[in-house]
Amino acid sequence: MQGSTLVILLNFCAKNPRLRQAPNRCLQVLTTIKMKQIFTVITLLLFLGRISFGQSKFKKEKVIWVAFDWADPDYKDVMLITSRLDTLDYFFRWQLDTGSPYTYLEGGTFKKITNKFPYLADKIKRVDTVCNGNWYKIFTPPFKFEKQILPSIILKNDKIGGGFSQDLLDKYKGFSIGTIGVDIFKDKVLILDFKNKKLVTAII
Repeated sequence: MQGSTLVILLNFCAKNPRLRQAPNRCLQVLTTIKMKQIFTVITLLLFLGRISFGQSKFKKEKVIWVAFDWADPDYKDVMLITSRLDTLDYFFRWQLDTGSPYTYLEGGTFKKITNKFPYLADKIKRVDTVCNGNWYKIFTPPFKFEKQILPSIILKNDKIGGGFSQDLLDKYKGFSIGTIGVDIFKDKVLILDFKNKKLVTAII
């Protein structure tokens, strides 16, 4: 619309004949197009440079994949990462949930574990006395993964988990213990290999 208005005004101005002004208008349009093309090329080069830098840095790192399992092999909607704790003959599974902003420990389930193994209660150290409802920060207990993926501090909620009888600890060796949220992937690249059920992260 701006271009059309400019042409109409030039048609009625004696000092700017149409035939004299038209080349200038074309030159202005061509200059604008060239500027847009240059800007697009520069933006594309910066984007490709960023990708190249990230890939080269990722290749230099030692890649250690972490295996995961599907909670339901048919639906394949929930990914579980297995960990161990101390020398216990149990598997503690963490759900990888990209919809959760935080990583947290299910305090209810961990309470059932400490009832059977009281010494594990010493593994829980609070960061401070601040609470947000039932949520509070703790120093991450020494859960062992193929590659350490938990941050040094996570959240704990004593009202989540533990909805099973104490005697199930003697019948089963695998329990859901917490959720891994997207907070641990900040400033990192996350690669998911769904076919081979494994993932890896790297700093970029």
